[in-house]
Amino acid sequence: MSKQTSRAYKGNRPLSASRINRSGLPRGTPAPLFKLPLLNGGEVALEAYRGRRVMIVFSDPKCKPCHALMPELIAFHQRTPDIDILIISRGNIEAVRAEFEERPAPFPVAVQKSWEISRRYAMFATPIAYLIDESGKIASDIASGPEPILILLASAQILTLVKSVKQLKDALVKKTKAIQPLRTKRK
Repeated sequence: MSKQTSRAYKGNRPLSASRINRSGLPRGTPAPLFKLPLLNGGEVALEAYRGRRVMIVFSDPKCKPCHALMPELIAFHQRTPDIDILIISRGNIEAVRAEFEERPAPFPVAVQKSWEISRRYAMFATPIAYLIDESGKIASDIASGPEPILILLASAQILTLVKSVKQLKDALVKKTKAIQPLRTKRK
């Protein structure tokens, strides 16, 4: 009997023996594509966000830190509309629907059955987030937990501001170069 209890069965090995990547995907990795049902009907595919930045936030109806994070995500979404937010919750669609009826969100909420999308993104925790760039690549390392997600959101906002300032500067330089020949001709 002691031989049977000491025998290792598939699924009962320690995490250190697992071959599944559980450390998240590194920056620069192409974001794994997916298509999931949306809470309010229809489907969403990551490919639909090509050409725009999107923050993918993995959530769970039973996750209290996820509940606490939601008002911050909503405020961010209102301040920075050029970065889309997509929530990927998991489990029973009715439980997820009940969660978001209590706390409505102005952005799409998709539902994975279990951990199938989480597995592709190499993390099995909530809340976690990835920022995906316009070309469909992971733009930053994984943010795990409410505070790191808020820091990732703040950095995304700063990057947006820096891009805006650079565009403004480039436009001013272009205008200045266009005006300089006119000033030279007047002399």
